[in-house]
Amino acid sequence: MKNLLQSLSRKGISIKLVGEKLQFFGDVSTLTESERQEIVENKANIVEFLKQHSGLTGITKRDQKLPNFASFSQGRLWFLDKLNGSSAEYNIPLYLKVEGQVNVIAVEQSLNKILERHQVLRTTYHEVDGEILQKITSIDELSFKVINIDLSHLSEDDLMVALENQISAETLTPFNLAKDVMLRASYIKTSKNSGLLLFNMHHIAADGWSMEILKREFFAFYKGEIEQKEVALSALEIQYADYAQWQRAYLDESKTNAQLSYWRGQLEDAPALHRLPVKGARPQRKNNEGMRYIQSIDAATASMLMQVSKQYKLTPFMLMHAMFSLLLSRHSNERDIIIGTPTANRSSQALESLIGFFVNTLALRVGTEHQTIVDYFEHIREVNVEAQANQDVPFEQLVEHLKIPRSLTHTPLFQIMLTTSNDYGVSKGETADASIPQLSLTNFIPQKVQAKFDLELDVHLSVDGGVLTWTYDVSLFDAERIERMSRHFSNLLTNLC
Repeated sequence: MKNLLQSLSRKGISIKLVGEKLQFFGDVSTLTESERQEIVENKANIVEFLKQHSGLTGITKRDQKLPNFASFSQGRLWFLDKLNGSSAEYNIPLYLKVEGQVNVIAVEQSLNKILERHQVLRTTYHEVDGEILQKITSIDELSFKVINIDLSHLSEDDLMVALENQISAETLTPFNLAKDVMLRASYIKTSKNSGLLLFNMHHIAADGWSMEILKREFFAFYKGEIEQKEVALSALEIQYADYAQWQRAYLDESKTNAQLSYWRGQLEDAPALHRLPVKGARPQRKNNEGMRYIQSIDAATASMLMQVSKQYKLTPFMLMHAMFSLLLSRHSNERDIIIGTPTANRSSQALESLIGFFVNTLALRVGTEHQTIVDYFEHIREVNVEAQANQDVPFEQLVEHLKIPRSLTHTPLFQIMLTTSNDYGVSKGETADASIPQLSLTNFIPQKVQAKFDLELDVHLSVDGGVLTWTYDVSLFDAERIERMSRHFSNLLTNLC
C-alpha cells in the first residue's frame, strides 16, 4: 500500500481521506489504467491505511478532568504576543463592501450565534506554572455588540479619509488575549444604501480557512434573521479545545522524532535570512506595515501554465514554487532558497467546519542549480512531497527543536511566504462575491495591510486566468522593486510556456 501511495506522490498526486471517501489532489489524468484499477481494488485498504497513518479518527471530546492546555500553535502565538507587547500583527481582518441597507441588529444576532457555536472565539489564555491554559467563557456571560459608525454625512473627500482612518484603527487595534472575545465587528455606513462590514479575528482562534467558515455561517444566520427562519447547520462533533488536548496525545515522542529527524537534515546550515536587496538597514523591530501590489495573468498564459504543470507531473502550486524560487535566486544571487507555505492541517472531517488555529507552516528549502529543467522540477516535486509527508510537527516545535534564536527583526527560518488561493480555504476563490437578502457583498481589500513576512506572494490560478497578490514590508522594499520583480516573474512564466 505504501508503494502505491509513493508511486502516486512521484506523479504529484496525493490522496486525502474525507470521512470514508478518497479525495484526490493533482493531475489524475496521468494515472495509467493499471494504477486506476489498483486504486479501485484497494480502496478499502487505502482508507484503512490513511486512517492509521493520520491517527485523526481518535479526536473525541476532551477529558474535563485534565488541564485545558492551549495547542502548540496557540502557545507560540501567546509567546509572540507577550514578546511583542500585544501587537496587531496576528489580527485577521475581513472587509465586506455592502450595497443595500444593513440590519445591524441582525448582524449582531448572527455573530452571537457563531460565538455560541464556536467556543474558541470566546476563549481567553492564561499562563499557569509555565503552561498556557485556555479558559472558555460561557455564552451567557458575553455581551457582544457590533460597533455602528455613520460616515454618510461626510463629503466624498472627507469620507475617504475617515474611512481609511476607521479601517486602520480597527486593523491595528490589538486583542487582549487574557480578556477579549477573539472576534470584533463593525459596520461603517458610507451612504444611505451602502457601507463596509468589518470582521476581525485573532490568529490564536482562527486561520484563513476559519475566515471562510465565518463568512459562510454569517451569511446563513443573517439570511435566517431577515427571513425569520431557523437555520439548522450541522452540529459540530468537537470543539477546538478537544483538538488541542488530542494534539498533545497524538504528537508523542515516537511520532515527532522521525519527522524532526527529516527536518533537521533538510534545514541543516540553512541561511538565517534571505538575501534580497532591501532599502537601508533592517529595522531593529519589525513593524509589519505592508502594502499590496496586484498582478494579473491572462487566460492564455494561465492555461499554458496548467498544461506545463501536467507535462512535468507537478501540481500548479509546485510549478509556481519552482518559478518563484528561481525569481528569488536571481534577485538575491543566492542558490539556497527557503520559502514558507501554509498547510491547512484539517485532514479529519470533524475539523472541516470548525473555526480554529489549525494551519501549520512548512519550510520548503530548494537549491536552484540543476543541469536541466527536468532535474530542477524533479527536485521541486521531491521537496514538496517530503514536506507534506512530514507536516505533523508544529512549526513552533520545529523552531524550538532547531534552537533558532528569536529575533524582533525577522521571522525564524524564512521571511518569504508563498500561498495559493486555489488550494486554501473552504470556498473556491477567496474573492468570490456573495449575495444575501436585500444585500450584495463583495470583498474589499485595502491597499495598506499588515505584513507578517518580508514578502508574501499569493497565487490564484485557473484556466480562466490568474491573480498574483504581492504583499511586502514597506520598511524593506519600495513599490518600484516589487513591480520590477513582478515583471520579471511574468517574463519567467511566459518563457516557460
